[in-house]
Amino acid sequence: MKSDLRQKLRLAGIGLFIATALFAVYAPSIGYDFILLDDGPYVQNNPTVSGGFSWPAVKAAWTEANEAYWAPLLWMSFMLDVELFGLEPWGFHLVNVALFALNAGLLFALFRRWTGRTGVALAATLLWALHPARVESVAWVVERKDVLSGLFFLLGLGVYVEGRRGNLRYGSWMAWACMALGGAVKQIVIVMPAVMLLLDIWPLARTDWDRVWKDGWRLAAEKWAFWGLAVVLASLPIWLHHQDDRMLDIPVAHRAAMIPIHYLFYLLKLVWPSGLAVLQGDLPFRWPEFAIGIGFLAGATWALWRFRKEAPWALWGWVWFVGALFPLSGLVWAGAERLATRFLYVPHMGLALAVVLGLAHRGRNRRVIAAAAALLVLAVYLAATVRLLPYWRDSRTLFTRVLQLNPDSVHGFDNLARAYFDEGRFAEWQAYLEDFRVRPSGSGIADIQYAWWQAAMLGDAEASWAALEKLTGLPRTDPDFWLWLETRTNDRMLLGTWRDVAGICLRTAGDLEGLERLWQRGKNQWDERTRMNFLAEMLYACWSAGRETEADALAREAGSLSGALLRAQMPARFAERWQQGARGYAFACFEAYARWVPGDGLALNNMAWLMATARPDGLRHARMDEWPAAAVAWAERALEAGGGAIPAVWGTLAAARANAGDYASAQAAAERALALAAASGDEPMRGRLQAQLAEYQAGRPWR
Repeated sequence: MKSDLRQKLRLAGIGLFIATALFAVYAPSIGYDFILLDDGPYVQNNPTVSGGFSWPAVKAAWTEANEAYWAPLLWMSFMLDVELFGLEPWGFHLVNVALFALNAGLLFALFRRWTGRTGVALAATLLWALHPARVESVAWVVERKDVLSGLFFLLGLGVYVEGRRGNLRYGSWMAWACMALGGAVKQIVIVMPAVMLLLDIWPLARTDWDRVWKDGWRLAAEKWAFWGLAVVLASLPIWLHHQDDRMLDIPVAHRAAMIPIHYLFYLLKLVWPSGLAVLQGDLPFRWPEFAIGIGFLAGATWALWRFRKEAPWALWGWVWFVGALFPLSGLVWAGAERLATRFLYVPHMGLALAVVLGLAHRGRNRRVIAAAAALLVLAVYLAATVRLLPYWRDSRTLFTRVLQLNPDSVHGFDNLARAYFDEGRFAEWQAYLEDFRVRPSGSGIADIQYAWWQAAMLGDAEASWAALEKLTGLPRTDPDFWLWLETRTNDRMLLGTWRDVAGICLRTAGDLEGLERLWQRGKNQWDERTRMNFLAEMLYACWSAGRETEADALAREAGSLSGALLRAQMPARFAERWQQGARGYAFACFEAYARWVPGDGLALNNMAWLMATARPDGLRHARMDEWPAAAVAWAERALEAGGGAIPAVWGTLAAARANAGDYASAQAAAERALALAAASGDEPMRGRLQAQLAEYQAGRPWR
């Protein structure tokens, strides 16, 4: 009795050691940021998640498919993170690392139960857990899908085996419940009934490889509930991707021909894990790789079949790998990736155990050599993991790495460009964009981004038109001009990008009919952000043309706000765009608003202050030579609207005059502002104005 207790405590200690060691390896990722690739729509900007737990959010998690993905338990796990840690990234990373450590400890427990060999279980678990292919599943917040579904997958296999051994009542039904829960996170659990058939062969010995052709039908039939659930879970993402137009129309023959090439790729990455990165580019079809892939798959299967009696676990591990990877091997093409190292999360488990059992299945002397080799491999994998992990610390680091490995990756380019933009590094953004445009592989995506940059940031709609005409090969007057972009832009984010460009370009051209046509075609299909951006351009165009009645009607059609109320919010919207770096675009909007509402002193003051005090960003925005004079004019109008008695407006006028180079007038305005502030007893404002006056006296603008 005491020896059994000591044995259990020893095994529990080893499991705890594994979990703690893996937590320590991945602990640096707890301090990493969100990344641009899916973390936004899945977590940060997902209304189902971002507010934490509520009945409407839980209902939405189970009844809606955010990003064409049905994963209610995934969303609920993120909700729990929000409740516990807020929307800070460290909390999400912490839970990912903890779940992965728990997966590793549980995998050790299962391997130990199945083999009865502690050393084998420990080595196999570490071979799987320390492999750098795990980094993508742990360090990427949205890949909570892997670590959480993996937990249910392992629990399901564990209770199935214990149930069949008679150690647990209702083990099979508990396994079915685990599969259902895992499927509510990620549909990879559809492989569970096939893996259970392998467990029936080994270690349960309910049949063997020679009798599997006879017994297999019976063993498969008893798992009817699992197969039924697998069909439902497999069909759901295919249906959702069809509904959302994310399925790629690739001939079946090509998809089938790529499968052995993909298997070869994964096997090579498992053996020699170099060049691992997210957004792995599509592989080309080549006959040599196809022949090698087919030959290796067939040859390995045949060789392991021959040794099925002496080493049943060898064929078992190989079939686990091939079978569990098959749904992700390229049979269905959807989204941006056909290949991803995270796809190896489940398939690698069985293969790792088979490899270690093979090394242990030697004579005593050879086992010593095999153990030394295993330790060396684990050390190499650990070093590779530690080296790879920091690339995930932020978007710019990650996608710089992607482009180092695949310089023509359009998705890598797109995300790196967004990272530069989000950090406000606009000059680097523009330089990188220009570099990528000259590459044949990147010209399409870069031209759309360039058009957006010119129209939405610099305010140069003419340059935007020219870029799109180059891309489409059509004149802007062609009725199919925008339809061409709609039908040929597959990337979700780029669809929103070109629609933003369309709104700005058509509004600048005064083409209200073109705007109306696009609005009617897209208002019920576009996402909310795109609809609001396009609506703003339509309202802008209507007001510029003096068609305010149409603007009010359009606003009422699109939402609850009246056109007048939306117009009142416009200065704040334009100011936000200015602060985001879109100064050319915002100036055109400021100018239009100053014409529409010439007596809005508050808006005129704020617009003048933004323009007068903006630090140079190194970019050449549209009409930027006109900004200093416009800021002075708007500040003077704001002063007039306020009766000349508001010190803050005199301060704005001083800043505008200094920005225009008239420092003498700037000093006079600042002194007047100081006098008014002193008269009103506003000491904080006096302090700010004195600092500003000192700059003007030194011949410097206020920044």
